[in-house]
Amino acid sequence: MWRVGKKISAAGLSNSNLVLLMQDLGLAQFVYKDNQRCSSSRSPFIGATDNWINECNKTLLHPLPSLYSQPVTCRISSSCATVQCCVDVPEISSSFNTKLEIDPCTFQMVVSIDQLRFSKFLFEYDWGQEEEVWLFGVVRMTFRVFDMYTDGYFIMNLKLEVCLEAMEVPNCNKSFIVLDNYYLPKKECRWDAPFSLPGKTIYVSL
Repeated sequence: MWRVGKKISAAGLSNSNLVLLMQDLGLAQFVYKDNQRCSSSRSPFIGATDNWINECNKTLLHPLPSLYSQPVTCRISSSCATVQCCVDVPEISSSFNTKLEIDPCTFQMVVSIDQLRFSKFLFEYDWGQEEEVWLFGVVRMTFRVFDMYTDGYFIMNLKLEVCLEAMEVPNCNKSFIVLDNYYLPKKECRWDAPFSLPGKTIYVSL
C-alpha cells in the first residue's frame, strides 16, 4: 500500500525512497544505513555453505539445517553463544541483521534487530518460554531456549519473519525457521574470573 501511495511501480526501492519508508515507519533511528547494512556477500556471512557460516569451536551434534534458496544467511560465533542472521528483503532493497546470544558465562541473553537491542539476565528467563522481539511490526524474532543443564547444550528454536504490509500482522507472509529444537553447544566459561552485576562483583570458584 505504501508503494501504491507513492506511485512506485519498479521492483525494489531507490535509496531515497528507502530512507523515506524507514522514516514513515518510524524505523530510521534503529536500522543500519547504506554499507552498514548486512549482506550475504560481506563479512561475516561471505562464503556460507547452505547459507550458514559455522565458526563454533565445538563439534555440533547434528548438521545445521539448510537455509539454501532462502533470503537468510546465518552465522554461529566461535564461542557458539551467538546466532547471527542477515535477512535480505529485495522488495525494499534492504536487509536486517538479527542476533540472539545466550551467554552462560555472564548469565545474559542479548537479542537485537539492527540497532534495536534488548538484554536480560538468564535468571529472569523462564527456560522453554517462547518470546518474541518486534522491530516496530516489520521484523519479528521468535525464539525459545531450553537449558540442558548437565549435557552442555542449549536447545534452540529461532524463527524470523518480515511483514511488509500492516494488514499481514501478526501473521507475516515471509517466515523462516532458522533453528528447530537444535542442540547448540554451550560456551565454555572460566569460572575463576569475576562476574559483575550492577552494583556488585561476584567471584565464582570451584
